[in-house]
Amino acid sequence: METLIGLDLGEKRTGVALAVDGRVVKAGTATSPTEEELAGEIAQLVLSALRAEYPFEQDHPESFPEARNRYGITRLVVGLPLTPTGREGTRASQVRQRAEEIALRLGLEVVFVDERFTTRAVEAHRRASALPGKPSKLDLDQEVAAELLRSYLARREVVEG
Repeated sequence: METLIGLDLGEKRTGVALAVDGRVVKAGTATSPTEEELAGEIAQLVLSALRAEYPFEQDHPESFPEARNRYGITRLVVGLPLTPTGREGTRASQVRQRAEEIALRLGLEVVFVDERFTTRAVEAHRRASALPGKPSKLDLDQEVAAELLRSYLARREVVEG
């Protein structure tokens, strides 16, 4: 079993999603200001999402390290906000630094994916699916995190396939 955590790291909010054996689910939105608090909030969102994904399990993990071991949580997949020309600017450097700190606190490796077109892809998907109304910022953050995971998984499948 392999589980990945996708993060859309924003300045105020962080969208969180999980890929559990290739199936992507939204996990929530974190709003803590410091990396230490944010790592703790992400861990709690992951634990809650795993409980929802496995409702019939009798003994759910109580801690993130226990969940990491049981569900094979190996890495964070984080969107990197590159410039329109594909370079790392100030914002991308800040995201990279924050993500590496969070990964260290959670005991995970981190991989970065280009997020330049992710929000547009999510909005296009919503239009194509005829989903009513505009998503809340909290929903959009989670959907972007989920799209980052889908993109990462698809690219990995092509490379490994």
